[in-house]
Amino acid sequence: MLIDICNTYHISLDKLLNEDHSFVNKIDFYGRIQKFLKIASLYLLTGMVIFLLAFARWNMIAADKNEAFADNARAWGFLLENGVYLMEENEVSYQLPNQKLPLFRDDFFVKNIQAYLCLDNVEIDMTVYEENHFSITLNHNRGMSGTLDENGEPSIIENTLNPEEKNLLDRHGNEIAAILEQLLAIHHSVYSS
Repeated sequence: MLIDICNTYHISLDKLLNEDHSFVNKIDFYGRIQKFLKIASLYLLTGMVIFLLAFARWNMIAADKNEAFADNARAWGFLLENGVYLMEENEVSYQLPNQKLPLFRDDFFVKNIQAYLCLDNVEIDMTVYEENHFSITLNHNRGMSGTLDENGEPSIIENTLNPEEKNLLDRHGNEIAAILEQLLAIHHSVYSS
């Protein structure tokens, strides 16, 4: 472009550049902008490639985990109804949330399973959470919580039951322990993959 200007106006390139400092500054300025834009676009392109690779990795993990969760839940006999996996067995209603892996996470936010039953006209809600924590709530009011060891034996951390409610749990201890063991087995199965 500069050579065309010099040829058109019959002026030497040296004379043009030496006498017109603002023109030289403009050329330098546009050169710096071009260099900056090249570097910025390279960084942007690199960032987009890294993002796409991370998204592709997460997408593969999510597809595997979501499918494994649904398959394991169905293997236990759960059916998806209204966004929740439900199973009825021996007058106990089991419930799993319909899990989908959160964006860019390698594991689920919530890992729990619940069982609902009624013993001696008392509604009992039993929940097993992540890391073998559990809670048992009677009539949506008082309850107890703790952890389960590898054998399914409970270790009580907090207990707000009155003597009558403790007596109810003692009378039905084997039944409640069996349900807790079942909850723990289901929990480990559906959340293990």
